[in-house]
Amino acid sequence: MAASLLGHCIFGLRRQAGTAKHATDPGTPIEPGSTTANLGQAASRSLPFWPTSPRVQRAAKIWGHGLRVESMPLDTWCDRVLPDAARDGLVIGINWSGPRLVGWSLTPKEVLNRLAVAN
Repeated sequence: MAASLLGHCIFGLRRQAGTAKHATDPGTPIEPGSTTANLGQAASRSLPFWPTSPRVQRAAKIWGHGLRVESMPLDTWCDRVLPDAARDGLVIGINWSGPRLVGWSLTPKEVLNRLAVAN
């Protein structure tokens, strides 16, 4: 990970223990408590993340139902989460916004390539 991105955090959502799923829930967990979103019949499942706490808090309010904001260091996300998502065939939802939470979904490799170029 290039030095200019070290120390940065990425934010995601986690379902609180014991919280039931609802019709507006973004998806089924890929591991205990984590959240994915279904992109339709022909599309992959997406694991959404946001660059700031206020943005992910808005997403938690839209999806609601027991989701809470969690953060992790960007280097941990790149070294652990992205390889796991690639292995599981997931794409990464980046900075989804608006009332329907829409935005870019990229493969983990595309995310890593874009981060490398950003440095």
